[in-house]
Amino acid sequence: MNSTHRIVGLMSAMSMLCVACLGTPGTTVTSATTAVYAAGATRDTISAQLPKTSAQVFDTILRLIEEEPGAEVSHLNNRAHMVEVTWDGRSMTAQATELDPQETLLFLWVDAGDTGLTAKEVGTSVLQSICFDLNIEYELVEY
Repeated sequence: MNSTHRIVGLMSAMSMLCVACLGTPGTTVTSATTAVYAAGATRDTISAQLPKTSAQVFDTILRLIEEEPGAEVSHLNNRAHMVEVTWDGRSMTAQATELDPQETLLFLWVDAGDTGLTAKEVGTSVLQSICFDLNIEYELVEY
């Protein structure tokens, strides 16, 4: 087994959920963007590479938090583009890391609490809101 097959096998094993954010219909897609879901011991993680600046992604996250009734920010680091928030028994840390001037790696660490939802559902909903707000088409693919 070569190293490529091992990496693909490892990613397949870790990836319970794969999400693609593609360009708006009728536009040219220049890069494929994939988000990966992984279950954690205390928080689940969704990561996505988005074709937007880290400032655009982080500003969108902060605006969505402001619009969420009952949301409380417990930690904010503007320099690192990281925020921790709780709402309706759920908690999430989000970070938008610049890969290059027009590409951002987004991390969402999610705990659904005792809401009756799964962290996967909460994280996917948050990612969907971010992609919608940034005008990025959202497609969900499960493995």
